[in-house]
Amino acid sequence: MQHGSRPCLRAAEKEWGDEVPVDQALDDADPKDYDALVLPGGVINPDALRMLPEAVAFVKAFFDAGKPVGAICHGPWTVVEAGAARDARGRGGQPLQPAGELATAAVAAGS
Repeated sequence: MQHGSRPCLRAAEKEWGDEVPVDQALDDADPKDYDALVLPGGVINPDALRMLPEAVAFVKAFFDAGKPVGAICHGPWTVVEAGAARDARGRGGQPLQPAGELATAAVAAGS
């Protein structure tokens, strides 16, 4: 999916990877039409998504409906932004936490 031509997305296209056609624009997508959601990994895509209120609302709708959501690498940033991380479980079985709490935990653990 894509969302218009927001500056953060245009910058990402110039710096990382290739442009690819999309099947459905975010503006035209309805969470009710999908059974599950996978959020992309990397750094730029998740960061750009979490800055779009429409994308955050789209992700939140999946959690509100009890639909499965997968998130790769930095993809959970959008889950946190949607306020859905409190009860979510990560691959390792640890609850997802806001970035500040994760950084604090990493420093405390000596990472």
